[in-house]
Amino acid sequence: MKSLRRLVCLGMVVLAGCGALQPSPTIPQAVEPQLLISVAHRGGLCRSDISATGSIRCTHTTAILTDGMLTVHMNGKRAKTTMLSSDELATLTTLVNSTDFTAAKAVPFTGVCPTTNDLFETFYTFVTAHGTEELASCRVTIDFTLPLFQTLLAILEHYE
Repeated sequence: MKSLRRLVCLGMVVLAGCGALQPSPTIPQAVEPQLLISVAHRGGLCRSDISATGSIRCTHTTAILTDGMLTVHMNGKRAKTTMLSSDELATLTTLVNSTDFTAAKAVPFTGVCPTTNDLFETFYTFVTAHGTEELASCRVTIDFTLPLFQTLLAILEHYE
């Protein structure tokens, strides 16, 4: 019995050395697109027939994924889905990864948050190669002259 095991093992070694025993090819797993940018407006009151007061808090969220898909949700319902061009996606990805977010967050917001006047606050989320960066318009003063914000706002205006 030991001889038979040795013979089988020796045969497998010989076959493996000749390339006869190749591992079965693995099927690559599809990579799900990840979040690149999210812009969420929260606050203000929206009309609603289901609320006792006749209104609910408004939400408007735009998400851009790493495959270029742009999706707009209004009050939790998908309102629009479209695809960015490859140039727009490449530009945004480069800007997200090259923006100095420490500098972008350096100036605190010192005004009155618009939510106190029934308006909205805007939350920006950027997923960079180094982690997630978040800026909220009632916490930091957003510098809309930064190339990232200029490009993002132009793209959002174009697609929304």
